[in-house]
Amino acid sequence: MTKPRRFLFTVAGSGPLSADRGGAIERIVGGQVDWLAHRHEVTVFGELGPLDPRARVVPFGRRVYYKRRTACRDLAFHALGLTRMLRIDSDIVVSTHQRNFFLSYIYARIRRKPLLAWELDHEFWSPPWTEIKKIYHRFVPRADLVLSISSAQRDAMVARGVDPGRIAILYNPVDVRKYAPGPEPSGPPPILYVAKFARRKNQLALLRGFAAVLEEYPEARLRLVGPAAGLYSNAQKPPSKYCEECMNLMRRSGLSERVSVEEGITETELVEAYRGAAVFAFPSLEEGFGLTLAEAMACGSACVSNDVDPMREVLGDTGLLVDATEPSELGKAIVALLRDPELRRTLGRRARERVVRHFARDVLNERFERHALELLTG
Repeated sequence: MTKPRRFLFTVAGSGPLSADRGGAIERIVGGQVDWLAHRHEVTVFGELGPLDPRARVVPFGRRVYYKRRTACRDLAFHALGLTRMLRIDSDIVVSTHQRNFFLSYIYARIRRKPLLAWELDHEFWSPPWTEIKKIYHRFVPRADLVLSISSAQRDAMVARGVDPGRIAILYNPVDVRKYAPGPEPSGPPPILYVAKFARRKNQLALLRGFAAVLEEYPEARLRLVGPAAGLYSNAQKPPSKYCEECMNLMRRSGLSERVSVEEGITETELVEAYRGAAVFAFPSLEEGFGLTLAEAMACGSACVSNDVDPMREVLGDTGLLVDATEPSELGKAIVALLRDPELRRTLGRRARERVVRHFARDVLNERFERHALELLTG
């Protein structure tokens, strides 16, 4: 039996996070906390829920979003957070996002505890190289261990100065009991993409490819789904210019009646969306891992993905890899799957098997625990 240890997960730096109605990071951190809470003493600093009742949550309010943020306001936020964090006893501190890394780093240095930097958000490892990214890249190599979510992300870290000896790859985990195939949908199933609206997510190419799909399958439907926070619009953000480009394309091309744009769905609804899709399209230009691709695979979806790492690393030979910068290639691949139900079932079955073998949550949660305990035992 492993000796129980005290884990401190830092999720502060944003508003209340929901593992049930949030994005990929919330689901991953929530799942890891729940798993560890059965074996160790776990404290979460910030606001994340719902969690296993064994986990202790120390609330810390959201950062105020000013129209013009200043260094003084950021300093005040970190000073207040650090004051509250230092009241918490722990054996190891885990940073879960770049926005809470510095709180975790200062806590770890003052308390002389090991720091594990879990790089769940890939945007800090892709251009443009802003000043805040450059500052972060100078500090993150000082973490005792940096967890990378793919080989591609690890290579990006090494290129930015992180010692490869301090990096361990830990793929994003999928709960294969929850994300599992269901009954075949009744009626014509839609094409699905789960992502926020951002240029690297490449919805424009998918929409143009979908227009070609409609020429052969005029009754086809496309669902664009994602979390509410930071997606299309919310209380803090108006729709992005890229989002407006996509909406304008839909209106000009007459796609609006065949495309649904949905945000803020629960995790249960997300699973049902994967199960009900004829094809899961993943045209993203760049990812750290591609969790939604793995989730769709776990649900037995037939997948079409951009032919770049790390999507190749995730999908392997269990789906169709295409040049997603070419809308026509996306459209042809989707049509090929719509024409062949048996191929869809075969690829979906193989995709599910691959996720169970390589990305199952229990296996990767155990690996996370092992990496953390190795830091504590030297």
